[in-house]
Amino acid sequence: MQFRQQVDQEIAKILDTKQKERFNQISLRAEGPLAVARPEVAAKLRLNDAQQEYVQGIMMQMRQDTFIAMRQGAGAGQLRTVTAELRKNAVQELKKVIDRKQQAAFDKMLGEPFDVTKVDQETAAAESKAETPQAKEAPAANDQEKEKEKAKEPGSPARKKGRTRSGSKS
Repeated sequence: MQFRQQVDQEIAKILDTKQKERFNQISLRAEGPLAVARPEVAAKLRLNDAQQEYVQGIMMQMRQDTFIAMRQGAGAGQLRTVTAELRKNAVQELKKVIDRKQQAAFDKMLGEPFDVTKVDQETAAAESKAETPQAKEAPAANDQEKEKEKAKEPGSPARKKGRTRSGSKS
C-alpha cells in the first residue's frame, strides 16, 4: 500500500465526509496541476492513455532534472529555485495536453479558493519552533565543555582515578 493511501485512510478515521472533501480540495490546490499525474485524479478527469503517458513523461523528466540538480550540488535555496522553475515548466506542458472540459473538471475539484501559502508559512514557523529546543541544549553542552577545559587547567585540583605515582591504588 502506498504512503498516500495509508495517510488517506488515517485521515478518513478523523474527518467527517464534508471535512475530508475540503481537505482533498486543499491538497489538490497545494499540488496544483501536477496532481493530474495521480491515477485517481487522472481517472476523474477521464484522461486517455496518450494523455496519461504524456503526463507521466512530464513528471519523470521533472524528477530527473531535480535529481541532476541535487547531484550537481545545488544548495537548499538554489534547489528550491530550480524546483520551482521545473514545476512551472511542467505545469505549462500539462496545460498543452488537457482539454477545456478536463480543465473545467479539475477546477471544480479544487473547490473554493484557499491560500496555500498560509500552510507554507505555518509549516516554516513550526519547523523553526522545532529547532528551538536544540538551540537551548547547545549552551548546556558548551557549559559542560567549559567545565572539562577548566579541570584540565594547570593548578586545578582534578585527580585521575587509578594508580598513584608510587604504584598503589588510590
